Amino acid sequence: MSKKSIIILATEGVTTNMLYHKLEQYFNIKQVIIEDKISKKTILKNRIKKLGYFNVFGQILFMLFIAPLLSLKSKKRINEILTKNKIDFTQIPNSIIKKIDSINNKDIVKMITILKPDFIFVNGTRIISKHIIESINVKMINIHVGITPKYRGVHGGYWAIYNNDLNMFGTTLHYIDAGIDTGAIIDQEIIKVSKNDNYATYSILQFCLGLNLLEKNIDLIINNKIKPKKPLTTENNLFHHPTFWQYIHKRLTKNIK
Repeated sequence: MSKKSIIILATEGVTTNMLYHKLEQYFNIKQVIIEDKISKKTILKNRIKKLGYFNVFGQILFMLFIAPLLSLKSKKRINEILTKNKIDFTQIPNSIIKKIDSINNKDIVKMITILKPDFIFVNGTRIISKHIIESINVKMINIHVGITPKYRGVHGGYWAIYNNDLNMFGTTLHYIDAGIDTGAIIDQEIIKVSKNDNYATYSILQFCLGLNLLEKNIDLIINNKIKPKKPLTTENNLFHHPTFWQYIHKRLTKNIK
């Protein structure tokens, strides 16, 4: 039997490489469509509108002074996680990559119509518009590094630990709809963190778990036999990046890294 065909819609990065190499074992990958990063000016404008100047200023300080240090310090631990999980994160071949400015570009529908994928896998893009989703009419699947709907948005693992909610540190494999991490759940699972993990490694741990969930459910996905699962919790929250003072406060008082 010939493999089902897919495309990947994503941003450039290590988790996209990881996803590509996992999926190529099971699917014919027709194209990897890489979206340009959103301009910093646009990001700031949108965040200020949602969160206010004070919170956004705190997020900027965190991203400038804390996040880079954690990433640098965590390189050895990240390699350890990837090696333990036997993850291939080498670069995706350039020949299969196509770059676009936005996943919501009007030409994306035409591109996907021509490629005729059986499924679409999404990783790290901006929110896909309802119009695009309805126009494409192809099942779209995402690995979310958080337990939905309680930890929607970004850094679900960090916020679970921040809230002393370790039994909700995990990953959700789900279909994409027009909401933010609100699609039907294919599978969810909890994972433990070690004392060596921190903000920079949580998402890698969770994404590796997501790849395992994908592998576990691959036959059901391919044969369209997924029966959406009830969430592990019905609590519903949307999280954003931490601020400098949120991180420092929890680091000093609870040693949350």
